Amino acid sequence: MKFFITGGAGFIGRHLIESLLENNHDVTIYEDFSNSNEDNIKNICEQGVLVIHGDLSDYSLLEKSLKDFDFVIHLAAKIDILESITNPEITNKVNVQGTINILEHVLKITFKILLPHHQQQYMEIQKLFQLLKILFPILYLLMVLINYLWNFTFVHLLICII
Repeated sequence: MKFFITGGAGFIGRHLIESLLENNHDVTIYEDFSNSNEDNIKNICEQGVLVIHGDLSDYSLLEKSLKDFDFVIHLAAKIDILESITNPEITNKVNVQGTINILEHVLKITFKILLPHHQQQYMEIQKLFQLLKILFPILYLLMVLINYLWNFTFVHLLICII
């Protein structure tokens, strides 16, 4: 199987990739190395892992990169709380818009599910993805609201403590 992993150079990503490689899967990492170092993945790159240097907000590169994969595992995020307070736009761009970019592209792909039956049958689940496309704007607004409230509450709490 072919796996596309964002944030694969992080702690969780590295260990997940090691496990996938042990089970003979193909892995591609999409990483900007803002929270990690290329040296962290040197040993897994020597095992044939492809690394694409890219930002999640670069939709065109993401779209070109997300071709012919069986699974997409999204682990990339801005994780520094202080950075999210001082640069909320960058945190929002990566954590919210980056996730939206991945979801938008994945929703464009026609997925098929293999059903275990006496005959191998495939069932298209486009209706499910059409429903997700309807719910997606609502989920997006909810994510933006939660991000705003989290940043506002955290900053307010810091002001009250000081």
